[in-house]
Amino acid sequence: MARLIGDLPFTNSEKLIYEFIMKELPDYIYAGFGLRIPITDEYFYECDFLLVIPHFGVFIMEVKGAKGMENVGGKWHLRYPNGDKKDFPFNQLGRYRYAVRDFLYKNYNVSPYISSMLCLPEMSRDNITGPLSSGISPDLIFFEEDFANEYTFMSKLLRGMHNNKMLFFDDSKFDDLSDRKAYEIFRNWDTEGTEQDGAEPAVMAKVPTAYVCYDSSDKRYAKDIIEDLEYRAICVKTGPDDILSCDAFVILLSSSAQENPGIRERLELAKSADKLIIPLWIDNAEPNDYYNQALTKTQFRPMIRPDYSIMCEIEKKIKEINQG
Repeated sequence: MARLIGDLPFTNSEKLIYEFIMKELPDYIYAGFGLRIPITDEYFYECDFLLVIPHFGVFIMEVKGAKGMENVGGKWHLRYPNGDKKDFPFNQLGRYRYAVRDFLYKNYNVSPYISSMLCLPEMSRDNITGPLSSGISPDLIFFEEDFANEYTFMSKLLRGMHNNKMLFFDDSKFDDLSDRKAYEIFRNWDTEGTEQDGAEPAVMAKVPTAYVCYDSSDKRYAKDIIEDLEYRAICVKTGPDDILSCDAFVILLSSSAQENPGIRERLELAKSADKLIIPLWIDNAEPNDYYNQALTKTQFRPMIRPDYSIMCEIEKKIKEINQG
Protein backbone atom coordinates (compact mmCIF):
# COMPACT_ATOMS: atom_id res chain seq x y z
CA MET A 1 0.00 0.00 0.00
CA ALA A 2 1.33 3.44 -0.93
CA ARG A 3 2.28 5.81 1.90
CA LEU A 4 -0.16 8.68 2.42
CA ILE A 5 0.08 12.37 3.26
CA GLY A 6 -2.44 15.16 2.89
CA ASP A 7 -6.22 15.43 2.96
CA LEU A 8 -8.64 12.71 1.96
CA PRO A 9 -10.35 13.28 -1.42
CA PHE A 10 -14.03 14.12 -1.60
CA THR A 11 -15.14 13.97 -5.27
CA ASN A 12 -16.12 10.64 -6.79
CA SER A 13 -13.30 10.72 -9.33
CA GLU A 14 -10.72 11.53 -6.69
CA LYS A 15 -12.04 8.75 -4.45
CA LEU A 16 -11.66 6.25 -7.30
CA ILE A 17 -8.00 7.16 -7.74
CA TYR A 18 -7.40 7.27 -3.99
CA GLU A 19 -8.78 3.75 -3.58
CA PHE A 20 -6.69 2.51 -6.50
CA ILE A 21 -3.46 4.06 -5.23
CA MET A 22 -3.89 2.82 -1.68
CA LYS A 23 -4.86 -0.68 -2.79
CA GLU A 24 -2.61 -1.31 -5.80
CA LEU A 25 0.60 0.68 -5.44
CA PRO A 26 3.55 -0.52 -3.31
CA ASP A 27 4.79 1.07 -0.11
CA TYR A 28 7.87 2.68 -1.65
CA ILE A 29 5.57 5.11 -3.46
CA TYR A 30 4.53 8.20 -1.52
CA ALA A 31 1.09 9.57 -2.38
CA GLY A 32 0.03 13.10 -1.51
CA PHE A 33 -3.60 14.23 -1.78
CA GLY A 34 -4.64 17.88 -1.87
CA LEU A 35 -1.08 19.09 -1.33
CA ARG A 36 -0.52 22.83 -1.23
CA ILE A 37 2.34 24.23 -3.33
CA PRO A 38 3.29 27.70 -2.01
CA ILE A 39 3.76 30.34 -4.72
CA THR A 40 3.96 33.36 -2.42
CA ASP A 41 3.41 33.82 1.31
CA GLU A 42 -0.31 34.21 0.65
CA TYR A 43 -0.90 32.24 -2.57
CA PHE A 44 -0.62 28.56 -3.40
CA TYR A 45 -1.63 25.89 -5.90
CA GLU A 46 -3.39 22.77 -4.68
CA CYS A 47 -2.66 19.46 -6.44
CA ASP A 48 -5.36 16.81 -6.52
CA PHE A 49 -2.76 14.01 -6.30
CA LEU A 50 0.99 13.84 -6.33
CA LEU A 51 3.17 10.71 -6.42
CA VAL A 52 6.78 10.73 -5.26
CA ILE A 53 8.57 7.67 -6.66
CA PRO A 54 12.23 7.22 -5.68
CA HIS A 55 14.68 7.03 -8.62
CA PHE A 56 11.91 7.90 -11.08
CA GLY A 57 10.55 11.31 -10.15
CA VAL A 58 7.46 13.25 -9.10
CA PHE A 59 4.14 12.89 -10.91
CA ILE A 60 1.35 15.45 -10.53
CA MET A 61 -2.19 14.27 -11.25
CA GLU A 62 -5.06 16.63 -11.98
CA VAL A 63 -8.33 14.69 -11.69
CA LYS A 64 -11.52 15.46 -13.62
CA GLY A 65 -14.90 13.70 -13.56
CA ALA A 66 -15.46 14.12 -17.29
CA LYS A 67 -17.19 11.41 -19.31
CA GLY A 68 -15.91 12.46 -22.73
CA MET A 69 -13.54 14.64 -24.75
CA GLU A 70 -14.41 16.45 -27.94
CA ASN A 71 -13.02 18.92 -30.43
CA VAL A 72 -15.15 22.05 -30.79
CA GLY A 73 -13.96 24.49 -33.44
CA GLY A 74 -10.41 23.21 -33.21
CA LYS A 75 -10.35 23.50 -29.41
CA TRP A 76 -10.48 20.54 -27.04
CA HIS A 77 -13.07 20.35 -24.28
CA LEU A 78 -13.96 17.93 -21.51
CA ARG A 79 -17.62 16.86 -21.48
CA TYR A 80 -19.38 16.28 -18.13
CA PRO A 81 -22.52 14.24 -17.30
CA ASN A 82 -24.60 17.39 -16.66
CA GLY A 83 -23.84 18.62 -20.20
CA ASP A 84 -21.16 21.12 -19.21
CA LYS A 85 -18.12 21.52 -21.45
CA LYS A 86 -14.89 22.82 -19.98
CA ASP A 87 -11.51 23.71 -21.45
CA PHE A 88 -8.71 21.19 -21.50
CA PRO A 89 -6.54 22.09 -18.45
CA PHE A 90 -3.05 21.61 -19.92
CA ASN A 91 -1.89 25.16 -19.12
CA GLN A 92 -2.81 24.44 -15.52
CA LEU A 93 -0.76 21.24 -15.56
CA GLY A 94 2.27 23.15 -16.81
CA ARG A 95 1.97 25.72 -14.04
CA TYR A 96 1.76 22.97 -11.42
CA ARG A 97 4.86 21.25 -12.76
CA TYR A 98 6.97 24.41 -12.54
CA ALA A 99 5.61 25.24 -9.09
CA VAL A 100 6.50 21.79 -7.74
CA ARG A 101 9.95 22.02 -9.35
CA ASP A 102 10.65 25.35 -7.61
CA PHE A 103 9.21 24.12 -4.30
CA LEU A 104 11.38 20.99 -4.22
CA TYR A 105 14.55 22.84 -5.16
CA LYS A 106 13.97 25.58 -2.58
CA ASN A 107 13.01 23.28 0.29
CA TYR A 108 14.91 20.05 -0.45
CA ASN A 109 17.70 21.13 -2.82
CA VAL A 110 16.73 18.51 -5.37
CA SER A 111 15.67 18.77 -9.04
CA PRO A 112 14.13 15.43 -10.02
CA TYR A 113 12.16 14.64 -13.15
CA ILE A 114 8.65 16.11 -12.75
CA SER A 115 5.64 15.39 -14.91
CA SER A 116 2.02 16.49 -14.76
CA MET A 117 -0.92 14.59 -16.21
CA LEU A 118 -4.67 14.60 -16.57
CA CYS A 119 -6.59 11.73 -14.95
CA LEU A 120 -10.07 10.77 -16.18
CA PRO A 121 -10.94 7.67 -14.10
CA GLU A 122 -14.62 7.72 -15.15
CA MET A 123 -13.96 7.94 -18.88
CA SER A 124 -12.87 5.35 -21.43
CA ARG A 125 -10.38 6.39 -24.10
CA ASP A 126 -13.08 5.32 -26.59
CA ASN A 127 -15.08 8.40 -25.57
CA ILE A 128 -12.87 10.78 -27.54
CA THR A 129 -14.53 12.60 -30.41
CA GLY A 130 -11.89 13.38 -33.02
CA PRO A 131 -8.18 12.61 -33.19
CA LEU A 132 -5.88 14.07 -30.56
CA SER A 133 -3.90 17.03 -31.89
CA SER A 134 -0.10 17.06 -31.88
CA GLY A 135 -0.15 19.38 -28.88
CA ILE A 136 -1.93 16.83 -26.66
CA SER A 137 0.17 13.83 -25.69
CA PRO A 138 -1.80 10.61 -24.99
CA ASP A 139 1.00 9.67 -22.56
CA LEU A 140 -0.21 12.44 -20.26
CA ILE A 141 -3.87 11.40 -20.16
CA PHE A 142 -4.97 8.51 -17.90
CA PHE A 143 -8.30 6.85 -18.67
CA GLU A 144 -10.26 4.30 -16.65
CA GLU A 145 -8.50 1.43 -18.48
CA ASP A 146 -5.16 2.63 -17.12
CA PHE A 147 -6.37 2.02 -13.56
CA ALA A 148 -7.07 -1.69 -14.08
CA ASN A 149 -4.10 -2.80 -11.95
CA GLU A 150 -0.61 -1.80 -10.83
CA TYR A 151 1.03 -2.87 -14.10
CA THR A 152 -1.34 -1.00 -16.43
CA PHE A 153 -0.91 2.15 -14.37
CA MET A 154 2.84 2.04 -13.72
CA SER A 155 3.72 1.01 -17.26
CA LYS A 156 1.66 3.91 -18.64
CA LEU A 157 3.17 6.34 -16.14
CA LEU A 158 6.79 5.32 -16.71
CA ARG A 159 6.44 4.82 -20.47
CA GLY A 160 5.21 8.38 -20.61
CA MET A 161 8.26 9.43 -18.57
CA HIS A 162 10.62 7.76 -21.04
CA ASN A 163 8.87 9.18 -24.09
CA ASN A 164 8.73 12.65 -22.57
CA LYS A 165 12.45 12.59 -21.76
CA MET A 166 13.36 11.43 -25.25
CA LEU A 167 11.30 14.20 -26.86
CA PHE A 168 12.02 17.15 -24.60
CA PHE A 169 14.69 16.47 -21.99
CA ASP A 170 18.23 15.34 -21.36
CA ASP A 171 18.48 12.81 -18.49
CA SER A 172 21.55 14.58 -17.13
CA LYS A 173 19.37 17.59 -16.24
CA PHE A 174 17.61 15.68 -13.45
CA ASP A 175 18.82 14.65 -10.00
CA ASP A 176 18.37 11.05 -8.93
CA LEU A 177 15.59 11.08 -6.34
CA SER A 178 17.07 8.68 -3.81
CA ASP A 179 15.02 6.53 -1.43
CA ARG A 180 16.16 8.71 1.45
CA LYS A 181 15.41 12.00 -0.28
CA ALA A 182 11.91 10.83 -1.25
CA TYR A 183 11.37 9.74 2.35
CA GLU A 184 12.56 13.14 3.61
CA ILE A 185 10.15 14.95 1.28
CA PHE A 186 7.32 12.72 2.44
CA ARG A 187 8.01 13.23 6.15
CA ASN A 188 8.46 16.98 6.01
CA TRP A 189 6.04 18.28 3.39
CA ASP A 190 3.86 20.89 5.07
CA THR A 191 0.36 20.17 3.76
CA GLU A 192 -1.53 22.20 6.36
CA GLY A 193 -3.99 19.31 6.24
CA THR A 194 -4.70 16.32 8.43
CA GLU A 195 -2.51 13.26 8.11
CA GLN A 196 -4.12 9.92 8.78
CA ASP A 197 -3.07 8.03 11.88
CA GLY A 198 -0.10 5.84 11.11
CA ALA A 199 0.46 7.47 7.73
CA GLU A 200 4.09 8.24 8.46
CA PRO A 201 6.16 5.07 7.96
CA ALA A 202 8.23 3.67 10.80
CA VAL A 203 11.01 2.79 8.35
CA MET A 204 12.10 4.04 4.97
CA ALA A 205 10.84 1.91 2.10
CA LYS A 206 13.21 0.99 -0.75
CA VAL A 207 12.50 0.77 -4.46
CA PRO A 208 13.44 -2.64 -5.95
CA THR A 209 16.62 -2.37 -8.03
CA ALA A 210 18.30 -4.48 -10.68
CA TYR A 211 21.71 -4.32 -12.28
CA VAL A 212 21.53 -5.27 -15.96
CA CYS A 213 24.80 -6.59 -17.38
CA TYR A 214 25.27 -6.96 -21.13
CA ASP A 215 27.77 -6.73 -23.96
CA SER A 216 27.76 -3.53 -26.02
CA SER A 217 26.82 -5.52 -29.14
CA ASP A 218 23.53 -6.42 -27.40
CA LYS A 219 22.70 -2.81 -26.54
CA ARG A 220 19.48 -2.66 -28.56
CA TYR A 221 18.08 -5.80 -26.90
CA ALA A 222 19.21 -4.61 -23.48
CA LYS A 223 17.33 -1.34 -24.00
CA ASP A 224 14.05 -3.28 -24.39
CA ILE A 225 14.72 -5.30 -21.22
CA ILE A 226 15.67 -2.23 -19.21
CA GLU A 227 12.56 -0.33 -20.29
CA ASP A 228 10.34 -3.32 -19.49
CA LEU A 229 11.81 -3.58 -15.99
CA GLU A 230 11.39 0.14 -15.41
CA TYR A 231 7.78 0.00 -16.58
CA ARG A 232 7.36 -2.49 -13.73
CA ALA A 233 8.71 0.14 -11.28
CA ILE A 234 12.07 -1.58 -10.89
CA CYS A 235 14.97 0.87 -10.88
CA VAL A 236 17.65 -0.33 -13.32
CA LYS A 237 21.34 0.47 -12.94
CA THR A 238 24.20 -0.35 -15.30
CA GLY A 239 27.30 1.28 -13.80
CA PRO A 240 30.01 -1.10 -12.47
CA ASP A 241 29.85 0.56 -9.04
CA ASP A 242 26.11 -0.15 -8.74
CA ILE A 243 26.28 -3.95 -8.49
CA LEU A 244 26.59 -4.14 -4.71
CA SER A 245 23.67 -1.75 -4.09
CA CYS A 246 21.17 -3.64 -6.27
CA ASP A 247 18.75 -6.37 -5.26
CA ALA A 248 19.39 -8.54 -8.33
CA PHE A 249 21.92 -9.05 -11.10
CA VAL A 250 20.35 -9.65 -14.53
CA ILE A 251 22.89 -10.86 -17.07
CA LEU A 252 22.15 -11.02 -20.79
CA LEU A 253 24.22 -13.83 -22.31
CA SER A 254 25.04 -14.11 -25.98
CA SER A 255 27.95 -15.33 -28.10
CA SER A 256 29.74 -12.00 -27.72
CA ALA A 257 28.85 -11.60 -24.03
CA GLN A 258 30.49 -14.95 -23.20
CA GLU A 259 33.78 -13.68 -24.63
CA ASN A 260 33.71 -10.41 -22.70
CA PRO A 261 36.02 -10.60 -19.62
CA GLY A 262 34.38 -7.53 -18.08
CA ILE A 263 31.05 -9.35 -17.90
CA ARG A 264 32.73 -12.30 -16.18
CA GLU A 265 34.26 -9.97 -13.62
CA ARG A 266 30.90 -8.39 -12.86
CA LEU A 267 29.23 -11.78 -12.54
CA GLU A 268 31.92 -12.92 -10.08
CA LEU A 269 31.41 -9.75 -8.03
CA ALA A 270 27.65 -10.31 -7.92
CA LYS A 271 28.14 -13.95 -6.88
CA SER A 272 30.62 -12.99 -4.15
CA ALA A 273 28.05 -10.53 -2.79
CA ASP A 274 25.39 -13.27 -2.84
CA LYS A 275 23.15 -11.31 -5.20
CA LEU A 276 20.16 -12.90 -6.89
CA ILE A 277 21.55 -13.92 -10.30
CA ILE A 278 19.08 -13.93 -13.21
CA PRO A 279 20.74 -15.12 -16.44
CA LEU A 280 18.92 -14.76 -19.75
CA TRP A 281 20.26 -16.44 -22.87
CA ILE A 282 19.42 -14.03 -25.66
CA ASP A 283 20.75 -16.00 -28.62
CA ASN A 284 21.20 -19.65 -29.54
CA ALA A 285 24.82 -19.98 -28.42
CA GLU A 286 25.71 -22.91 -26.18
CA PRO A 287 27.15 -21.89 -22.80
CA ASN A 288 30.93 -22.27 -22.70
CA ASP A 289 32.83 -24.06 -19.96
CA TYR A 290 33.04 -21.02 -17.71
CA TYR A 291 29.32 -20.25 -17.75
CA ASN A 292 28.40 -23.92 -17.50
CA GLN A 293 30.28 -24.03 -14.23
CA ALA A 294 29.48 -20.51 -12.99
CA LEU A 295 25.73 -20.99 -13.42
CA THR A 296 25.44 -24.64 -12.36
CA LYS A 297 23.20 -23.77 -9.42
CA THR A 298 21.35 -20.93 -11.13
CA GLN A 299 18.26 -21.40 -13.22
CA PHE A 300 18.46 -19.59 -16.53
CA ARG A 301 15.92 -18.81 -19.19
CA PRO A 302 16.31 -18.74 -22.97
CA MET A 303 14.75 -15.50 -24.20
CA ILE A 304 15.63 -14.78 -27.82
CA ARG A 305 13.05 -11.99 -27.79
CA PRO A 306 11.32 -10.25 -24.84
CA ASP A 307 8.70 -12.54 -23.33
CA TYR A 308 5.90 -11.17 -21.13
CA SER A 309 5.53 -14.24 -18.89
CA ILE A 310 9.29 -14.49 -18.27
CA MET A 311 9.48 -10.78 -17.47
CA CYS A 312 6.63 -11.23 -14.98
CA GLU A 313 8.61 -14.00 -13.27
CA ILE A 314 11.69 -11.79 -13.12
CA GLU A 315 9.65 -8.93 -11.67
CA LYS A 316 8.25 -11.22 -8.98
CA LYS A 317 11.70 -12.55 -7.99
CA ILE A 318 13.24 -9.09 -7.72
CA LYS A 319 10.38 -7.67 -5.69
CA GLU A 320 10.39 -10.67 -3.36
CA ILE A 321 14.10 -10.12 -2.69
CA ASN A 322 13.47 -6.44 -2.04
CA GLN A 323 10.66 -7.15 0.41
CA GLY A 324 12.61 -9.88 2.16
